[in-house]
Amino acid sequence: MIGIYKQKVKLQQQLDLAKNKENSNLNKMRSELEEFKKENKKLNEKEKQNEAILNDLIQHIQSLNRENHRLKVQEVENKRKIEKLGNEYENIKTMEKQYKQKRETPRLNDELKETRKAHQINSDEILKENAILSQQNEEHKQQILSLEDKVKKLEKNIGLLLDDKKELELENVDLKNVLKRLKIKQIDIRNYKNWQSQDIVDWIMSLENGRYIRYESILKQSLYEEEVSGIDLEKVSEIDVKSWGIKKFSDKKDLTQQIRNLTQQNQVNNNDNNMIHGIDEGVPTAYIHH
Repeated sequence: MIGIYKQKVKLQQQLDLAKNKENSNLNKMRSELEEFKKENKKLNEKEKQNEAILNDLIQHIQSLNRENHRLKVQEVENKRKIEKLGNEYENIKTMEKQYKQKRETPRLNDELKETRKAHQINSDEILKENAILSQQNEEHKQQILSLEDKVKKLEKNIGLLLDDKKELELENVDLKNVLKRLKIKQIDIRNYKNWQSQDIVDWIMSLENGRYIRYESILKQSLYEEEVSGIDLEKVSEIDVKSWGIKKFSDKKDLTQQIRNLTQQNQVNNNDNNMIHGIDEGVPTAYIHH
């Protein structure tokens, strides 16, 4: 019996070392996960800033397009005025010719000259205004081209940020999976009575190479809402398993059996430990995993 006790103590020490190593790896993974979360948050904030800048640029471009359209309309209107003035000028020239032919009085000639002069001034002013509008229109076109180039660069940067975000999300998923695997490795079935609902779900996910993974979400919800703990597993029936969301007949049957095996195996182990305690007259013993 002393030999068995020493063997059990040695196994317990090995188990403790393995647990400490797993805990260290788990803490390291958690730290890396937190760093990735912070980086992902920064990328989200940068993405929002770029989207705000992009929206401002788009609104500015739309404003310039409206102004450009107004200038084009004004330019067409000025051309129409110039054409009208040209027609009036031709009419005046015709009238002048007629006056000359008829040798009208000097007063009429003076009025005709004043009319020609006024029309000429209006025509010159419209031509100058039209030239200014054309120049402004060209400047607006250049501004629009410059802004469109900035928009393209921003869209490219946003695309790169989205790619970085996707990579971080994938790495985040990988880290979560690693953490989950480490957590599953640390499951101590001997202490199932102390489990909370999440511990029960983690244990179920570890069974039969992930056979019950598709039920993870519904199991989390059901066990949490019903406040199921490890000590309740000894009273679980197929009806309970079905109420948790395990509808498939074979999955329901096999999972119920797995729970029975867990509780019965630990009862046997406890009985063995009690017998060893009795033989060794109270000497504490370590747990041997069967």
